[in-house]
Amino acid sequence: KGGFQSPMLAGVPRLPVPRPPASGLGDRNTQINAQSNAPAIRRGDAKKPLVGTPSVHDLFSGNKNRVPMHAFFSGLAPHERTPSAHSVSPQIWAMTSDTAVGWRVPDGTGGVVGSGGFHKRMLTAGCVARLLDMDWVVNAVRFVVWHHSCVTRSFPSQLTQGLLTADAVTQRLLYKYEREILGAKRPWTRRVWERDTPSSAPAVLVVSAVRRVPTGTSAGSGTSVTGDFDERTCVELELSDGWYGVAARCDKTLTDLVKRGALRVGQKILVQGLELMPKEGEPVGPLATDADDLWLALRANQVRPAPWDAKLGSLKKTVAVPLRNVTPDGGLVSKLLVFVERVYPPIWIEN
Repeated sequence: KGGFQSPMLAGVPRLPVPRPPASGLGDRNTQINAQSNAPAIRRGDAKKPLVGTPSVHDLFSGNKNRVPMHAFFSGLAPHERTPSAHSVSPQIWAMTSDTAVGWRVPDGTGGVVGSGGFHKRMLTAGCVARLLDMDWVVNAVRFVVWHHSCVTRSFPSQLTQGLLTADAVTQRLLYKYEREILGAKRPWTRRVWERDTPSSAPAVLVVSAVRRVPTGTSAGSGTSVTGDFDERTCVELELSDGWYGVAARCDKTLTDLVKRGALRVGQKILVQGLELMPKEGEPVGPLATDADDLWLALRANQVRPAPWDAKLGSLKKTVAVPLRNVTPDGGLVSKLLVFVERVYPPIWIEN
């Protein structure tokens, strides 16, 4: 009855709107009561994996008891800890992100587990074989083992036992599988290499290795920064967000910092306003063969030191840089922090 009707349909009789049958559910009050008694949807139910991909890790299991890293270690940085009587093996002291690739983790029964063993463990835990690529497992094991080794030797009194074990590494791998593969939560490095996120987006990365620029490579087509990143003088770093490692080349100022030891392996840095070189290219994954042809251009004004306990990955907001820390040849500045001392009124002249 009533309501709007198009002039083109004037005079055309309206058909009654069909209503679904009651199906034995009773009247409207009964249906409302039944809906009110239905169980509430929990937070994790909306993010469950699709049918055919069973969940292997609860991403929200540790939210209640999670504390910041500086609070867990009583507010002490790694270099501020007291001497500990706990011994750390020489292999863990010498562990790097490169040697972690072939490291075999003890399983607690006298055996060791490598990348192939972790692949089998993940399949046994319920991971889908067609989604679990072996190259992905090798890369994930590399950064998990290196991260656990760094934390163990930084805080030996709290984490000497139980952190660098096969069970602990397996749980971390299942977390990565649940978050990236099943949950489709791609990290910053992967989104940038696949060109779904601009490389200028702010992020916190860690220096996982210091390397030289490969001989015979160029600075990339379509760019005017060849002089700033001369392959004969600049240094190449490997930066990681804890998930993948990508190449980054330093300008002259940052190259000097690397040579003086001010920018070193294991240090966390805040990056924003970076450029992905070459600018023209197809999106590739960080583990693809063509990914080695891409690299980030690091300039002094776009790199800032980050706290040791800063969370790796992308940031929601751009960080302002003080004017005193800006160098003339350090590239563009994403956000500048200045102090306005005096504001003059507008002035005009009449002729």
